[in-house]
Amino acid sequence: GEGFDYEALAKLLKLSESAYTSQLCHVVSSAYLRDELAKEHAGFSAGSFRDLVRVGAPDPDVWTELFMANRDFLGDVLGRLIARLEDYRKSIAAGDAAAVHAALADGAAFKRAAVAAAEAAAEAAGR
Repeated sequence: GEGFDYEALAKLLKLSESAYTSQLCHVVSSAYLRDELAKEHAGFSAGSFRDLVRVGAPDPDVWTELFMANRDFLGDVLGRLIARLEDYRKSIAAGDAAAVHAALADGAAFKRAAVAAAEAAAEAAGR
């Protein structure tokens, strides 16, 4: 419609996507590496440690600027992640295996769906 700022919407959507697909991963990895056990870890365990820390050493000048430019969206996605981590913490501490299993199953289902969607998009694009 007339007067609608499509450029602003595109910028907003890009910031939101960037907060979730890139910036959140850098924050999580960096925070993980700041734990005392990560500092003492002498090697990689079945690839999981390496996978999680791969993006954990971003350029502080560049990434601080990116985080600050996207602070509203990044703050929102961090809040949601912290809430999900707290759910895991509570379930594990309570010995609630069913809740942990359900959360892991949900995550696995979401991953399968995301992979399928990415493969479908790549196929549609002729890759």
